[in-house]
Amino acid sequence: MPFGTGVHSCPGNELAKLEILVLLHHLTTKYRWEVVCKDDGVEYRPFPVPKQGLQVKVTPLLAEKI
Repeated sequence: MPFGTGVHSCPGNELAKLEILVLLHHLTTKYRWEVVCKDDGVEYRPFPVPKQGLQVKVTPLLAEKI
């Protein structure tokens, strides 16, 4: 556990979880995600994974005018 458990738990673990949720919210609502398709094959470890990783192109969405 990165934040520990029991009496030795980090007092900021709930804040860190909230910050991650806010970051993910902004990344999914303010940016457009496109998979850059490279068919290099699949590597079968415990679960299937693209051999060269999954490359994505992230572009900001245009700000809406009020």
